[in-house]
Amino acid sequence: MRPFLTLLFLLAGCCIVPLPAFGQFNLARVIYRDTALSFEQAARAQLAQLQADYPSDTGEGGRINAFSRWADFMSSRVCTDAPQGEDQLAPASKALANYIRRQWQYCQNSNGYTGNWKNLGPFINSYGGTEQSGRIDALWVDSTDRGFILAGANTGGLWKTTDTGHHWTNISDHDSLSIIPGTMGVYDIAVNPLNHNYIYINTGNAGADDYSYGYATGMAYTTTGGAGWQYDTVINDIFLTRIVGGHAPAKIAYMPGTQRLVATWDTMLYEKSSPTAAWQKIVVPGVNGKHIMDFEFGKSNPSLWVFLVPQDSVSTELKVYNSSASSWTSIPVTLPAGYTQLGSPIDLSLGAQDFAVTKIYTLKTSDGTMQYNIVYTDLSGGGSIFHTQQYNPLTRSPFNPELLEVSPSNPSIIYGTFNDGYISLLQSTDSGKSFQDISYPSHADGRSLVVHRTSNTSNGINDIVLAGTDGGVAQKAAGQSSFHGIVGDGLCITQFY
Repeated sequence: MRPFLTLLFLLAGCCIVPLPAFGQFNLARVIYRDTALSFEQAARAQLAQLQADYPSDTGEGGRINAFSRWADFMSSRVCTDAPQGEDQLAPASKALANYIRRQWQYCQNSNGYTGNWKNLGPFINSYGGTEQSGRIDALWVDSTDRGFILAGANTGGLWKTTDTGHHWTNISDHDSLSIIPGTMGVYDIAVNPLNHNYIYINTGNAGADDYSYGYATGMAYTTTGGAGWQYDTVINDIFLTRIVGGHAPAKIAYMPGTQRLVATWDTMLYEKSSPTAAWQKIVVPGVNGKHIMDFEFGKSNPSLWVFLVPQDSVSTELKVYNSSASSWTSIPVTLPAGYTQLGSPIDLSLGAQDFAVTKIYTLKTSDGTMQYNIVYTDLSGGGSIFHTQQYNPLTRSPFNPELLEVSPSNPSIIYGTFNDGYISLLQSTDSGKSFQDISYPSHADGRSLVVHRTSNTSNGINDIVLAGTDGGVAQKAAGQSSFHGIVGDGLCITQFY
């Protein structure tokens, strides 16, 4: 565990408050000044809780290290005398955003913060490669105008391009500092298919293991395409996503072709049938205390909602909800004989032929070797097929995809992200039996993935694939077989860790 920095308060009038004894804490409330706990006290207590809950998760990308790095960075950027209910981190966040705008070569706009905070960094993420803007955790692409892209930055808010990345504009940090501070992370985006001015986002930083770390203020939305934002206080009070630390992130998505907004967090599922409707709870049967890892809408029948739900550490089910009939079906994700599931699967992708694809780590019982399985499950109840590769966690080989997206053109083609520090994007043309590197000369580590089809070609050459990496945004355009960066002027972002 790295030691926490001494609290250094940069804003005139800020002062150090003596640390009271440890007790019940909620770091989000500390940030919003509705508790007597100091930031450092609550951060230490949160870290102790993570160490107790996940004692072996001590690796570079694990919950404990990720939270410790974030708390180290933020501990010198907290104003303890902020008024009741006011965001303590917003002034430093805005100052950092303004510094990035002035210094980064792609950033042309120097407007923004004019207060008296000073930046201590980090500044631009520069871990090699030619695309070095910063991490993109979420992407959305307009299915009818693919030049219109929204990108959620790990540190830098929500960004928009209408010319396929030649120019980017921030549409989230011009609001009140207490809504979305300039360097707030955005890890999920949902856009109303019938009115693109209605946009929902989840704030925070999504980790590679599908947990959220760092500073989160919950779910926010705009009805004006980003001209003004507000919190959805109803769903935030239900989901409790205004939390700092390791927690399961919420996921939001609109049912295709409708205004029905669906949100999950932990074991909970809620639906908002229209922009003016109230949130309604839908009970998910048999979640057994495990949170919903992912969900997708059926490709041929969007009224079928498919949820990836681990039953325990050794078994997984797909929960299929028929939203037209309000009925549920449970489909087990089966593994080959002689393999035992290790932990929970993370990602789910649906193919156009009504099957689900996920990746599951397994243990081969005959020799104790670690494997991973790419599992295809027939949603009509026809069982599962799987492709197994032995995986060496020390050498991190063979290529081990994190996020998966099935090509809408060919079910044998799978695109994947890779988080190994030197490769970011993978493709399989044999249903997951093997993966090849299709990255481009840029920053490695893929974080988000979106696939669209322009025409039905069996080799997938006309698939449009957008990927968010630790260096910005990349695209495989129609007619191309590899990626290129689409980070043009204005994408002024970085990352906290």
